[in-house]
Amino acid sequence: MKELLKALQEFQDDVVFVKAKSEANYGKYAKLKDLVIATRPALKKHGLFVHQALTEIDGKPSLSTKLVHEASDEYIETKTPLIHKPEVPQKWGASITYARRYCYTTILGLLVDEDDDGELASAKAELKAWVEDVDEQIAKCNTVQELARLFEAMPPKQRIETTKAFTARKLEINNAGKQ
Repeated sequence: MKELLKALQEFQDDVVFVKAKSEANYGKYAKLKDLVIATRPALKKHGLFVHQALTEIDGKPSLSTKLVHEASDEYIETKTPLIHKPEVPQKWGASITYARRYCYTTILGLLVDEDDDGELASAKAELKAWVEDVDEQIAKCNTVQELARLFEAMPPKQRIETTKAFTARKLEINNAGKQ
């Protein structure tokens, strides 16, 4: 599972969220094809793929969604019950598409902006608070070595968000040493 999780983390560093372009009664959402188009290059780059197929849970129709790491054959699988019965083709098709879209998003840990659950706004607020906390930690560093240790301890995505603050503090420390 270690290789899969590492690849998934790297994928998530590349793909933070997918833009919701489609309109529905309850707000905007991302169509399945938009999700696939937005994520396929990064999935391929990190040796991952998503496979979805109809299956059963306790004899009832469900959707299997599997995230596979090609090199290691490690995978994560979920099975989600489908709401509508196959006897009503339009509702059955809509149920499958809906489940595929949400299961695809969930297994990859994606955020879809303008989705009705407010996750993106919450994630942006958390990131802002995290950056402010890191700014305080940066300010407390008195040596370039302390600064380097803090920087190395951070995930790559957060390093990008705080590079300017690290650079500015490094200059302050270096200039203070010259006086």
